[in-house]
Amino acid sequence: MGTVLTRVGLPGLVPLPWTQTFAIFAYAMVSCLVVNDAVKVAMIKWRVLNVVTKKSESQPAGKTGSQPNAKIKPAVKAESRS
Repeated sequence: MGTVLTRVGLPGLVPLPWTQTFAIFAYAMVSCLVVNDAVKVAMIKWRVLNVVTKKSESQPAGKTGSQPNAKIKPAVKAESRS
């Protein structure tokens, strides 16, 4: 809607040329998408690293939630007497 108004003009105002309209649109895209995403990524890395370090400090060194390298013991067969 705003782009249409800049091309058509408002009563008492002159319409903007295409170059200025494009410059405003490009500035809005950069400021809303690129800068916003960069700030979000930085904040997520900052918060996630703080949470991960706090969790690793609170857990004892020998205990972990899962043991991916745990060995599976073979089942012992019952001896049958004949």
